[in-house]
Amino acid sequence: MKVGAADAGRHIFLTPGLLALAVCCLVVGLVYFTHGRDPLAFVIVGDRFNLGEPSGNVGYDGQFAYYIAVDPLGAAARLDDPAYRYQRILYPFLARLLALGRPAWVPWTLLFINVVSISVTTELVGRMLARGGVSPYLALLVPLWLGEIFALRADLNEPLCFLLVVVALGLYQRERYWWSAVALASGALAKDSALLFLPAIVIVLLLQRRWWLSWRSVAIVLLPYTLVQYGLYRWLGGFGFAGNAVRFELIPFYGIILSEPSSARIFLILFFALPVTALLVLAVRHLLHSPQAVHAWALLINCLFIVFLTRASIFDVLALFRLATGVVVAALLFCAARGQRRLALWLHVIWIPPSVIAFMIPGFLV
Repeated sequence: MKVGAADAGRHIFLTPGLLALAVCCLVVGLVYFTHGRDPLAFVIVGDRFNLGEPSGNVGYDGQFAYYIAVDPLGAAARLDDPAYRYQRILYPFLARLLALGRPAWVPWTLLFINVVSISVTTELVGRMLARGGVSPYLALLVPLWLGEIFALRADLNEPLCFLLVVVALGLYQRERYWWSAVALASGALAKDSALLFLPAIVIVLLLQRRWWLSWRSVAIVLLPYTLVQYGLYRWLGGFGFAGNAVRFELIPFYGIILSEPSSARIFLILFFALPVTALLVLAVRHLLHSPQAVHAWALLINCLFIVFLTRASIFDVLALFRLATGVVVAALLFCAARGQRRLALWLHVIWIPPSVIAFMIPGFLV
């Protein structure tokens, strides 16, 4: 049966990417119009760093990208850990570039980058799901995931980082290994969480005995990151990864075990410990039969990252959702690679409720 022009037109305006754009516009509109139409409401500036007041409020991480974008060479005095913040240079650099160097435009370009990143990521994941025989609309978990919603709300680096990760894995599937490595290298300069996907690619290439290709991928991804670290050491006297870097526990989910109050502990067990453990088991089972499945390796590595995450990160629940964005992306791509419609639906059932709860908390968006 042929699809009519009217039906085709309706489908064009109901693509996952455009629906994600609508979700992003809803979030942006709620924040913008309930905060005096001030784009700086997304930056969440803290007086402690902006004005140098030790007793002032700390704000949130997005302010550091804003300071760097407004004053690339002079922002160090307003950063909590200059080398650590400067290593994630791509997001503020693009924001400044799009703003044509005008400080007043930077809040808008930071917001624009994240809206576009979330929308395009959703569209790309939707197409991957469709190729695997899964409904592309199940990619809407991306804009409905609390980690991405909060990243949009607070001008954070995750949306750009994971857009580049998805691009890298898509290019890898098409055997465009050079450009895949370049995209992943760019993602690492947006946020180092992208590096969690590098071992998955390298392991599969090594299992395929493609020695040169594996080492070339490592070099392409790590060389820019290493050069940035060297430059930061020469300029600021420290390495970015040695500052507020994520550390790990020896006991799985140790931070959840210590969480207080008990209601928070139950929440984290339901929405993190149990689903992440289930996904970890699924990844291991799949790798026992198909050890060259890159998406299964990506899922395994990202789940292990969350399982052994330091208690300090877990105490900040919103930070935990941000850090777990890699698990969400890897899980959706795993569903696409295996044609797992039921698993994709299950992910929506377990991971959309936290976003609904967050919307109901006064002060989160409005």
